[in-house]
Formats: sequence, C-alpha cells, structure tokens
Amino acid sequence: MVPELRQSLLSHKTIAVYTQPSDYVFVSSSGRPLNPDLLRKVLQSALKTVGVKFNISRADGLHLLRHTSGSVVYRRSGGDLKTTQERLGHSSSRITMGTYVHLLKDHQRGAAEALSTAIFAPLTAPGKEQVN
Repeated sequence: MVPELRQSLLSHKTIAVYTQPSDYVFVSSSGRPLNPDLLRKVLQSALKTVGVKFNISRADGLHLLRHTSGSVVYRRSGGDLKTTQERLGHSSSRITMGTYVHLLKDHQRGAAEALSTAIFAPLTAPGKEQVN
C-alpha cells in the first residue's frame, strides 16, 4: 500500500463511527456496507460534471475504476504486463491484456508513427548521408 493511501485510510478511521476490526471501512449510517448504486451515482455525476460521456450502456459504473487502474498501471510501468497482471490479481496475462488494459490514443498514434518511420524512412547507402 502506498503511503498516501495508508494516510487517507487512517484519516478516514479517525472520523469513522464504526471502528471495530469486524466493521466495514465504508458504511452507511446503519453500519452496513455502502450501497454500490449510490457510489455509482456519485461517480456518474462526477464524470458528467467534467464532460466525460460513454457510448456503451453502464460503461460508467464502478468497474470502470478497475479498468482505469489496469490501464494506468500498464502505461506507467512502461508496458510491463506481468506487473499489471499481478496488481489486478489475474491468473493469466491474457485476461489482463484482453479485458483490462486499454491502450490510449497516444499509444496507438505512437505505434502508427513508429511503423510509418520504419517503412517510409529514406534509405541511405552505407557511408553516405541521408538525403531529404
């Protein structure tokens, strides 16, 4: 657990009413787990506020955070699929890559540019300067 998350959870604990080891971390006023539908509505409202729209029904649910997490870990780890797989707890990297890691547009653009450079780069003879 990163220090920032640990501190955030400790701060939450200081204001929590339910603090027994058997209590849930995020609860309703009755001590029961928060209703995921309420959390989903808050997330959807936040996404709407910042102008994020989805073309697929229910794509803006809480599971979106897991997909985002997988994509961010993959990208920030330099494309380390094994690290991403372990972080998400998958038994197979095929699940991780096929379902949870979504390549971003700039990755797609970079891949297209790299391929274009490799195919269309001017050829140079050995010992000669490249002609533009």
